[in-house]
Parts: sequence; structure tokens; C-alpha cells
Amino acid sequence: MEQAQFDELVHRLEGYAARNPAGYRLRVSLLAVLGYAYIFMVLAALLALNAGIIYSVLVKHHTIVLLKIGIPALIVTVLVLRALWVRISPPQGMPITRQQAPKLFDLLENIRQELNAPKIHCVLLTQEFNAAISQVPRLGIFGWQKNYLIIGLPLMQSLSPKEFSAVLGHEYGHLSGAHGKFGAWIYRVRKTGNQLMNSLQADGGSILFNRFFNWYIPFFSAYSFVFARQNEYEADACAAKIAGRQHAAQALVNVEIKANLNNKFWDKIYTLATEIPNLPAPYASLQDVLKERLDDNLAHEWLRRSLLRPTDTVDTHPSLQDRLKALGETPQLPTKIPEKNAASYFLQEYLDTVLQRFDGQWQQNIAERWQERFEFGQQAKARLQVLASQASLTTDELWEQAKLYEEVATSSALTLEAYQQVMQQDPARADAAQFAIGRLMLQQSQSEGVALLQELLSKNANWTIEICNVLANYAHEQGEFAQAKIYQAQMNERIALEVAARAERSDINVKDKLLEHALNSVQIHEIMLQLEPWIKKIKRVYLVQKQVQYFPERVFYVLAVQHRFQLLSSEKYRTQFLQDIANHVELPSGFMVMSDWGNSAPIFKKVKKVPNALIYPFK
Repeated sequence: MEQAQFDELVHRLEGYAARNPAGYRLRVSLLAVLGYAYIFMVLAALLALNAGIIYSVLVKHHTIVLLKIGIPALIVTVLVLRALWVRISPPQGMPITRQQAPKLFDLLENIRQELNAPKIHCVLLTQEFNAAISQVPRLGIFGWQKNYLIIGLPLMQSLSPKEFSAVLGHEYGHLSGAHGKFGAWIYRVRKTGNQLMNSLQADGGSILFNRFFNWYIPFFSAYSFVFARQNEYEADACAAKIAGRQHAAQALVNVEIKANLNNKFWDKIYTLATEIPNLPAPYASLQDVLKERLDDNLAHEWLRRSLLRPTDTVDTHPSLQDRLKALGETPQLPTKIPEKNAASYFLQEYLDTVLQRFDGQWQQNIAERWQERFEFGQQAKARLQVLASQASLTTDELWEQAKLYEEVATSSALTLEAYQQVMQQDPARADAAQFAIGRLMLQQSQSEGVALLQELLSKNANWTIEICNVLANYAHEQGEFAQAKIYQAQMNERIALEVAARAERSDINVKDKLLEHALNSVQIHEIMLQLEPWIKKIKRVYLVQKQVQYFPERVFYVLAVQHRFQLLSSEKYRTQFLQDIANHVELPSGFMVMSDWGNSAPIFKKVKKVPNALIYPFK
């Protein structure tokens, strides 16, 4: 289902759910049941088939049935049964127990009782800025859920104890009595549908399910989207019930703002890799950064952008504006910093252990890449000094200088100046330099970069994907969500064309129209020089163009090679022979290499008939 179709269906269902809540709920129920019904119908049919085969062999003595039908049917049945025992991997994180964080578990128990919710079986701390409830079925599609609560440490570090209680109330609300068993069931079906299909595909049991699930999962996702959106509002109501409306609203605002601060922190951390050889301890540092009072102007700007984001069909979560409105609250920036954040309050002395564990894990995971990045940074700075000492630079050196400045320069002005020099002095890289300048200007919130990128887009459509991606992200950051969608749609349209063009150039058949190539003798000579390592094994070489529908200005060549000793060559050898040529030969544009053996023989005959196709031996 395309995104536009998904959006249209969701919007229609929103109206239907508002007019007829009971009818909409019934449809969602029937669709959810349909998924299970299809699975059990297939399983029942397979078991019945196997029972019939056993009866035919034991009673009717039709042993031939066992060989022709019984064994294949049994294999398929085993595959399906194994796949249906869905092994959904549990979420990863650092398990935490009541003994380590008694205040946290007291809070969870209070929330569970208040919301009439099921038990949390495992609490995991992670390094992400997030919180979530995850249900893992211990009996596959038959259920018996194990409930995991995933808590991101940076999120705990960002919120006050009351605000964090509201977050837990929201997450717990998805499983609570507020939704009822029906709501929790629909929530699970939405969460596990794709996981089930992935399990079937991985275990070889998808042969009987692919077509159904390819239709069912997107359709059910769209149909239940409205219900899931309603659940988010109900979960917010649970948050308000636990912590109060003001704290629930403040938690929503703080999550938006501190998420930006968290991202900014990590961007700064990774830039240190070219500066210092020793690994930092980021999680201990983040604890301090998130406690600091934000610059009011920056906080207001981040909040403004968040409030401009509309509710859409990309995420079941409503927009911040709509969530605050549903709570009956107005957006308020925090006026004071709490004495203790949620991490300090609920984890107490155990927080030091968590910080050390997370810092150690991060350092272990990144140590090798950090060292490589540091060494690159030192080499880049040394190379920049050499380039700066030269009286003049070649176009290649100008480009190298600009790229190195972008990697390691502390001054953005130096980087922009270097790319501007490339743009002025190197026509071959002028477009790439213009893109880099526009992109860097937008990273520094210089809106002039928009016009620069749009100018490049108007004169060179080959930059559409890169430019629209940058412009869409910038528009989104500025709160211009309608404009961001326009850029996103333009980018997606271009991606679809590029995919079609790549597919068109990935193969050749006898129906394709072949054209005479337009290369001159010098270019042909260059191709033959590149073929020199294989020339003793080559009898003839032909070169033609394939007529293409997508981007015809990008010429696509077919290099047809006739091997001297075909009868003595294995299929593996011949394939490797062509692959070696394709990997080492360069043509002025895209190309493929083919031969005159096997299924390619009819195409090869067609190639030979194209005027001036023969380039070796040249006649």
C-alpha cells in the first residue's frame, strides 16, 4: 500500500469512527480475527492433508501417495509449525531489579494498581532517549505475553521525578484497564504483525502466507491506525491520572526540548574524535548537561518548532499541540530546575553503577573507530598545513582542501571559503561545491542556503535526491512541515525514477533496441588498452548502446565480448571472466558486459548486426 493510499484510508476511517464508533470497533475486531483465522485455517488444512495421507497409506496401502504428496506435505507442515512458534527476540538493555532501585519499583507498583494494569516482568535500562512497553509472546501466536518496560537513561536524566512518573503512566496505560482487554489485544496485534511475518520468512514458512500478509498487514495497520491514535490520547489521560495534568503536560514539553539538547550533545561528542585521543565518559557528562538551565531563546525556538508540527499519519502519536489540548493544558517552558532529576531520585546510589556500565559499553564499542578517526584527524591537519604552504593549488588539491576542512576545521568560514574556491575554479566540481555550500549554510541556520540549493536543483536534476533531502530536513527543523512534505514527495518521486532506471540498466534481452555507439577512435583505443590484460583470451569485442526509457541522456553501453576458448571453459570461469572485465574497465557512462554463450547467444547475434559495433579486431 502506497503512503498516499494509506493516508486516504486513514482519513476516511477517522470520519467513520467519529460517526459510528461501534461499527468501526467491530470492523477492527473482525480484521484482527481474520489474521488469526487465516493462520489457523492454513494450519488446519495442512494437518488434515497429513491425516488423509496417513489414512491412505495405512488403510488403502497407497504407498505411492506417501512419496509423491506425503513427504512434501509433511515438510511444509513442519516449516509452518516451526515458523508459527514465533520467536520474537526480547528487547535488549541492562536489567534492573527492586533491590537496585526500590523507589522505581515502588512507583511501578503504585501505577500498576492505580491503572489496573498487568505486571511488568522485566525492567531494562537503555542508552536511548526513549521509553517503551514491549510485549514478547512466550507461546508465539498463542500469546502468554512477557511484559518489558524499556527506560532510556538520558530520558530519566532529562525529567523531574513527577514528569517521569507521567511518562511511565503513559507507557503503562497502553496495557491498562483504561483500554480494556480489547484495546490491549489490538495493540499487540499491531505490534507483532510484522514480527510474525519476518519470523515466517526467516524460518521458511512464508510460502503459504506471503500473499495474504502482504495485503493484510498494511491494510490492518491503516484500519487500526485510528484506534491506535485514540489509545495514545487515553495513555496521556493515564499519565495525567498518575502525575496530574500539569506534570503530564510538562513532561511532553520537556521530552521535546531535551531530545534536541540530547542530539546536540552527541553531535558535539563525536566531533571530539578528531581532537582528542582519549575516550570521554559521555553518560556521566550528559547527566550534568541535561541538568543545566537552557538558554531561553533556544528553548523557545525548539518549543515553537515542536508546536508547529501537525498530527499526521506517519506516527500514531498525535502532535504536541493536540496532546496538550486534549489534556486541557497550554505549553509552558520549565521555570526552575528540579533539585534531583528522575535518574538521581529513582536510581539513587545505583546510578553511579549504571553510568559506569554505560560509559564502559560505549567506550568499548567505539574505541577502534574513535582511534581511527583521531588518526585521520591528525593526518588531515598535517595535510592542510602542507596545502596552506603552497603558492597555488590544482583543482584536485582545492577539492581535497575543502573536504578536509569540512572534516576537521574548527572554523566553518574556512570550509565555506574553500568550497567557494572550488566552485569558482573547478567547473567539473562546481555543482558538488555548490551543494556543499548550501548544505553547510543550512546547518548553520543561514536561510540563504535554500536559494542556493534551489538554484542548483533548477539547473541539474541529478542532485534532486540529495538537495530535497537537505531541504526537507531544514524545513522540518524550521517548523515548515507542509513545505517539508513537498520536498519529501519530490525526493520520493526522483528515487522511484532512479530505481526504475537502475532496473532498466540491470539486464538486456532480445526485445531491447540497440543503437550504434557514438564514441570516437580515441575513446575506443582507451577501452582496448583497459582490456589488454584479457586480450589474448578475447576473439572479438563489440560495443553498442541500449535504448533506455529513463534518463536517456545517461547513455548506457553494452560491451559484448567473445571468448576464444568457449568449449574448454566452465560456466564458473566464464562468469568470473566477465565480472573481472566489468570491475576493471571504465566507460564514459554506465555499461554492462555480456558474452555470446548460453542464453546470451541470441542477444549477441543482435549486437553484431548494429553498425560499427565491432571494435576489436577493428576493420
